[in-house]
Amino acid sequence: MLQRIKILTVYFTLCFLFIGTRPLIAQKKSTKIEIPCSNYMSDQNHYRAFESGTSRNLSMARSKARIQAQNLLASLVKSDISSRTELTEDSFNQSIVSKVQEELRGMSVVCQEFTQNEKGEYNAYIAVELPKENLYKDLDSYFTKKDNTIKKVVHNNASSNNEKLRGSDAVSTTNTVPTEIGTYHALLIGIEDYDDTKITNLDQPVDDTQQLYDVLTKNYAFNSKNVVVLKNPSKIGITNELDKLANTLNKNDNLLIFYAGHGFWDENFEQGYWLPSDAKKQMRGSYISNSTIRDYMKGIPSQHILLITDACFSGSIFKSRAAFSDEDTAIAQLYNAPSRVAITSGTLTEVPDKSVFLDYLVKQLKQNEQQYLSAEQLFSKFKIAVMNNSRTKQIPQYGKVYNAGDEGGDFIFIKN
Repeated sequence: MLQRIKILTVYFTLCFLFIGTRPLIAQKKSTKIEIPCSNYMSDQNHYRAFESGTSRNLSMARSKARIQAQNLLASLVKSDISSRTELTEDSFNQSIVSKVQEELRGMSVVCQEFTQNEKGEYNAYIAVELPKENLYKDLDSYFTKKDNTIKKVVHNNASSNNEKLRGSDAVSTTNTVPTEIGTYHALLIGIEDYDDTKITNLDQPVDDTQQLYDVLTKNYAFNSKNVVVLKNPSKIGITNELDKLANTLNKNDNLLIFYAGHGFWDENFEQGYWLPSDAKKQMRGSYISNSTIRDYMKGIPSQHILLITDACFSGSIFKSRAAFSDEDTAIAQLYNAPSRVAITSGTLTEVPDKSVFLDYLVKQLKQNEQQYLSAEQLFSKFKIAVMNNSRTKQIPQYGKVYNAGDEGGDFIFIKN
């Protein structure tokens, strides 16, 4: 009897333990997920925005995150300023758009963190902010000068419904920075040694090409694996690389093509040419015509293609030269519209072997502190320096390559 009682006691004890612990076994402990930089929120004193970006390229992931954070911040400012504005005249409305756009350039990065997942992709997390007080004061000062009757921006958020600033659109998010960025590719060609003894060899093109490679891969969003350098290539070597680009790039990518070497202008054919290393004097079939380059620029699927040439008669790539504009167009508009543009070291003239063109081009790329730099802005920074310091008085050119698919955009350099 005593033994039976012990057995029953053990049985019920085991049952109790099993039943009592089942809920504890089934229950899973929740884990709090911490997202880097996500705790930066707008308050009474600051506009703040947080976003993330993913890419296999670290600098590209960072650029994506920053772009999206900036656009979100611009949207927040737009919403706030628009809520306290009244439209009275279009010209004034455009003024407030421009002024707020200018103020947004003063936003700062307050948080920046990076992770890498198991697929090798980088995740960038960035938060940006803009002080409200500085924005309000600058707007007050700016518009008081333009119109003494203007009401000031409300400094106290609590009373924002009582006073309003004229102008309905404080800022357009489409005028800030590009929203989607493709991969940056480059084909850099330097030719200084020619097979034909009747064609003079050069001294600088290969070194110039290496200088450009260094600054693009170190300072800008060009991954070295996407940059091809051709030193003294033949005609077939150049066209093979162009064919590869035509077969591998997609419509969101960006392509920079650089050529340094001999150039030739044929008056009879009214055609300009590049001279590859196996070119033969007076044999046009061994040259690469500008029309061929133009066809590749039209056929290669990409958002933007920038052609930079440092060669004699390089300006012949343009149907209409010196298409330089002083219009201050927003970076986003320039990026979102496809472009086929070129920067050349001269017009329909000869340039010296030791050209100052490349020196000032690389110098400006190194000194640039802007996150986003358009090809036109780059050109404007070094054009005069080349003209003033060239012993042959070469005049660099910037313009659209016609009949190649340009739709009014521009190539944008993104700084690392």
